[in-house]
Amino acid sequence: MKNTSINLLKINNSLKKISENEIFSKSPRSIRLLNFLVQESIEGNHIKEQTIGLELFSKKYDPNKNDGKVRVYMYNLRKKLDQYYETDGKNDPLQFIINKGQYNIQFISSSALKKSKDSQKQKIIITAVSLATILWIAISIFSQTELYCWENFLKNNSETTCIISDHKILQGKLNSGEIVFIRNPKINTEKDLNKYLLDHKSTHYTIPNFTFVTKMAPVASKALTKLFNSHGKDFNIRLESEFSFENIRNQNIIFIGQYKTMSQMSALFLKNSKRFKVFNDSISYKSNDGIINYINKGYGNKKTDYVFVSFMPIDDGHEILFFSSNHDIGVIAAVNHFSDFNWLKDFYKSISTTEKYYNALFKVDGLGRTDLNFKLEQIEWIK
Repeated sequence: MKNTSINLLKINNSLKKISENEIFSKSPRSIRLLNFLVQESIEGNHIKEQTIGLELFSKKYDPNKNDGKVRVYMYNLRKKLDQYYETDGKNDPLQFIINKGQYNIQFISSSALKKSKDSQKQKIIITAVSLATILWIAISIFSQTELYCWENFLKNNSETTCIISDHKILQGKLNSGEIVFIRNPKINTEKDLNKYLLDHKSTHYTIPNFTFVTKMAPVASKALTKLFNSHGKDFNIRLESEFSFENIRNQNIIFIGQYKTMSQMSALFLKNSKRFKVFNDSISYKSNDGIINYINKGYGNKKTDYVFVSFMPIDDGHEILFFSSNHDIGVIAAVNHFSDFNWLKDFYKSISTTEKYYNALFKVDGLGRTDLNFKLEQIEWIK
């Protein structure tokens, strides 16, 4: 059935003008392809790739093989038509449209095409406005969500750096010549390490150019990453042995690590506390009734650990959060709970106060490195 919806004279005039344009004049095969497609479309024939291939390339085209010649020329033809209608043909009363993936030409008047484009623009605008409205509502709801101790970390534009506690190790050589790496629990600071090497000169230990971290580092980092990403934020990570306070000025800080191996961060940890003191593997708390001692315990696979969550201000309106315990189970439990806003809501409700900053000590009971109980033992408000 012939396509007679548009005057044939208009079609032929448009075809002639396009063929004579400089965009097409140096590409006779594109002109030949366009003429063929126009004629087939006028006749109302459904055009297939094989039909075009045999028409354009004759014996050089094999329909039984995956011959990409036709698709290449169709791509170039669409490109030339787009270029033509963006320049010399932008005011033409009629346009030849070949949709991607199709071979049949549509003859569309400029007025109808403009109406169609205006309708599409209107739909896009309506969609954009709807999405913007939904986004605005979501942001409004989100901005009203209580973030508790994370407010400064997740809402302002300041950077956050997470300091990960890492540990010194020694490198030695056995009589067999095998290289071994040793972690000595008595070596927790640079001072301990230098003293040990001074007292054990005959052991031939050296200091390797790397340190190690425990399980709390990757597990806690993953929980924090999930928390920050859910609020469209990110944070930096530095090892405690590699950072200096000069490098993290004007930033919020999170500390993940052990308090007995703490080096530079010890200058800030519990610095405003009048009740807590930490020792190698125990903690004392000065209550109104006297001193209470908390000692980490382990019996087989059962463990009791005490972990600090210390939330305090630092320079220029920034804040620091310490998650510190000598064992993985305590820090992992603290980070997991404090990144759970349902738990945080209940926790802050239970400690209702007008004060913002605190040193809190939690007891963690567990099996291996899995916590089974997380309980607040003591809290000291920082004024």
